[in-house]
Amino acid sequence: GAMRHLRHTKGQWSGQPLVPDPWQVAYVLAPVFGWVRQTDGGLWARIIQSLYVDVPRRNGKTTLSGGIAMYLTAADGEDGAEVYALAAGKEQARKTFDPVKAIAEKSPAVGPNVKCLADKIVHKRTGSFFQVVSSVADLMHGANVHGAIIDELHVHKKADLVETVETGTGSRHQPLVTII
Repeated sequence: GAMRHLRHTKGQWSGQPLVPDPWQVAYVLAPVFGWVRQTDGGLWARIIQSLYVDVPRRNGKTTLSGGIAMYLTAADGEDGAEVYALAAGKEQARKTFDPVKAIAEKSPAVGPNVKCLADKIVHKRTGSFFQVVSSVADLMHGANVHGAIIDELHVHKKADLVETVETGTGSRHQPLVTII
């Protein structure tokens, strides 16, 4: 349901709601966001905290990961959520971030609620953000990661960026690391 508030930005579908494919709902969105438990503190939290999606090109991975990133940033009920787009280089990270920025700016339900900067989308009410990162130095070891989209995992030469993200989720009650 939440992705339908976002809008396509290119081609024949431009301006139309993002409607996930049935396989995306059945195998990704429903299990990840629908399977929850109550924590000891009484909060409801996702059970699944790591998502790995391996699909060929032209199967909507950018749209899917962008929808997940925007949900984690603006609709997950988490104040101060830090959500990152990570890639092996700045150019690859931009390929993940720029379409999400366009979606946020052009979606009537999201656009007025966010401030889009060059490398960051800030949800005004909660102070949550989605930011592009391409190195451990950019991420800084003090990051408090609520969500991450790691694109093109096979291109990463070293595991340090992924390891930094995974260790940075420790203080969140329902983090989600998504690897595409």
